[in-house]
Amino acid sequence: MKGWKPILLFLGTLLFFVLTAPENHSEAEDTYYYARMVEQGEWSEMFHQHHLLYLPLARGVFRVVQAERALPVLIALSMIAAAGVISLFAAMLRRDGRSPLWVLPLLFSYGFWRYACAAEIYLPALFAVCGAWVCASRPKRLAGAIACSAAALLLHLVCLPAVFSIGLLFAVRKEWKVLSMYFVSVGGVVASVYGFVYTTAGTVVFQDANVVGNSIFVASTWLKGLFAFGQNLLSGNFLFSISAIADRLVALFPTQMLQEELFMGQQAGGLWQTAACVTFLGALIFLGIAVAALVSNRSAWRTPTAVWLAGNTAMALLFEPANPEMWLFTLLPFWFLVSSNAWKFLLPSLIVLMLLHNSIGGMAFVRKEEGDYCRQKAEWILDHAVEGDVILSADSHSFLTYMQYWSSAHVLDAKFQTLENPEAGRVFIFDDVINPLPAVQHRSAESVARIQEIGSGLKPTLKRISEEEEWIVYERISSKL
Repeated sequence: MKGWKPILLFLGTLLFFVLTAPENHSEAEDTYYYARMVEQGEWSEMFHQHHLLYLPLARGVFRVVQAERALPVLIALSMIAAAGVISLFAAMLRRDGRSPLWVLPLLFSYGFWRYACAAEIYLPALFAVCGAWVCASRPKRLAGAIACSAAALLLHLVCLPAVFSIGLLFAVRKEWKVLSMYFVSVGGVVASVYGFVYTTAGTVVFQDANVVGNSIFVASTWLKGLFAFGQNLLSGNFLFSISAIADRLVALFPTQMLQEELFMGQQAGGLWQTAACVTFLGALIFLGIAVAALVSNRSAWRTPTAVWLAGNTAMALLFEPANPEMWLFTLLPFWFLVSSNAWKFLLPSLIVLMLLHNSIGGMAFVRKEEGDYCRQKAEWILDHAVEGDVILSADSHSFLTYMQYWSSAHVLDAKFQTLENPEAGRVFIFDDVINPLPAVQHRSAESVARIQEIGSGLKPTLKRISEEEEWIVYERISSKL
């Protein structure tokens, strides 16, 4: 029966994701971009510098299964990878003499649960990391550790702290020759693949230079990081249904496009709001006990896993402290370190409360399409715009890529692109070009001035054509700007 346990755990976890998968995908901002690239992207657009092989791998899977659209295929890929992570994490726990029940706090962590049901890169990359860790902890599995570590880095460079900490496992065992072979081999494989791609297809990287940066030496950066990390453990979705708190969050993250979360929160009823507050407080108490026990456990901080946690924490703070996605890679080392304490009856309480809260205060808010900002705002334009038409908006990346994925019209981002006179077709302009969103207005002065200039130039040529009060759409009736 022992040999069947990992298989049963994998299948049970996969079934859990299938049954709880949400219809609202606006939280995962790159979902529709990845899906569109897999379906329609040029070969030269496949190799992103930060996650070199994810899109080529996803395209290969998409073509093998011969599905009609890529989105469900990529979601299934994330679910399978996440179920694999849970199975491998259980193996890591058993090998270290810890209770395999600790897979449940990881499984029920909102960030892990949510992104396991999204067309995103993070769970496939984390699966490769877990495979490398399991191989490195077993004798004569160096080749597997090297292959999985190289795969993890080629899927996403944010795996670098995890790969380095895996090498420290060999250092702890004083296997210096193995340590050298590991780093040289992994570095050689990754460098060779990057070099080959760079000299043949070329690599791409997208940078938004107009977003206001953060300094690691200011308190707000750490506060943003704490909130983003906390969102991965206990969902804060319900907070956006409380107007006073939602206003505070907008003030804390002035450059973040939070309109998706705000719209989601507005759809929630009072019962969900109250229940979520209760479950949040209960789960927070037990989570606080777990963190306090971890902080006082000095031996846990002298391990390779602690290096992994510290490394990914530093990367998140340096690059995108307010982005919960950057903190996903801290979840596994965090729970592995927490599991070093003997909890007994406290563990079941934590598991139950995390499941309750992240169901009620998290997944319930993204369960239905009614709370999907992108779907609701784009509904009219998707019904009316056809191939040859042009759509101009200055909304978030997730909204623009949503329209690009579902519409045959040519979608332009007014934050970076100019509107050229089309040879044929109608031109539709969203009101966010004329009246920029608050987060857009907090960008660099040059970017704000550029959008205002576009909006003021277009305004005399526009006629409102949508009947929706909340989502105003104009049509350009004159090409003279």
